[in-house]
Amino acid sequence: MTSINVEISVIDAFKDAYLNENYLIHPPYDIYRVDARGIRFYAQVLNNKIKTAPGVTGILSKVMPTEVGLIKWRCQLGWKESQKFFYTAADYGTYIHMKLADIMREGKFTSDNDWFLQDMDATAMHMEWNQQRLQDWVEEEGRSPVKDILGFVKFYQDWKVIPIAIEFPVFHPKYSGTIDLVCKLTNPKNGTEQIAIVDFKTGKSFYESHEIQLYAYQQAWNRLYPELKATRMFNWAPSDYKIPPGPRTAFYKFKDQTDSPSQYKWPLYLKLFHGDKKNTEIKKYSHFMDTECDITTDLTKIIEVHDPLGFIREIVQKNKKKKEAKK
Repeated sequence: MTSINVEISVIDAFKDAYLNENYLIHPPYDIYRVDARGIRFYAQVLNNKIKTAPGVTGILSKVMPTEVGLIKWRCQLGWKESQKFFYTAADYGTYIHMKLADIMREGKFTSDNDWFLQDMDATAMHMEWNQQRLQDWVEEEGRSPVKDILGFVKFYQDWKVIPIAIEFPVFHPKYSGTIDLVCKLTNPKNGTEQIAIVDFKTGKSFYESHEIQLYAYQQAWNRLYPELKATRMFNWAPSDYKIPPGPRTAFYKFKDQTDSPSQYKWPLYLKLFHGDKKNTEIKKYSHFMDTECDITTDLTKIIEVHDPLGFIREIVQKNKKKKEAKK
């Protein structure tokens, strides 16, 4: 298996792109992720200058109409319970993403489901997720991490995957995001090779927003690497297959989204989002500090101003000082 430099960051900072150096060189900038205004922004640092752009999923959450099926599901479950489900499912999806990246990096894995459950619990503690809620969700939904991961391994084998970029942040002047996988695939039906973007999902269905998300990523990637254009786009997800598998067992779901008729909506959603300038502002905000007080404490003295871009500005300032010191 090709050696790949991959790192999953838990501090939301991408100081390097994780690329297969047999195909590409690292971009000449650093990328950081910032949560602001309820959506994720990406900050690009190039020549000690900071540029920001909102994430694709954040843009879609702001301007794309909620699908009818999702509205019905939320009504049936109730708002609070649906939010708990959503965030817990997202935590599980993040965990599976991390394990898939590990497998592609190391080329090996275990088939011990108990090991994955223990590892997931340790990861939840490290990431400060709700451990008990995640454990309960996995049990109630009948999820098996090892089955999901083996479903990916089967896809990897079937399509003779050669990773080019994993968990790669793309930065476009008007939007940004993280691509799960850019790779070379070999179609098992006709043997043709293609450069493709694959977005991993761990839910039961693919939605229109997934199609639009892939198209946005493709445009950003091809703009950055025109010499290695991604010509195909796919969604991958595990399936609930039975063990032992039979000759027709579907280990995974793999949908070609390349010719999605929803692609035309992305430029319109992008224009709609940027039409409101407030959507792209990253403002400082104030909050009370966590500290011990007494009844005489001056409340104005325990107010702290938080700058979402503050840590990036500190990095830029340090880089400037280092540069000046070398002169």
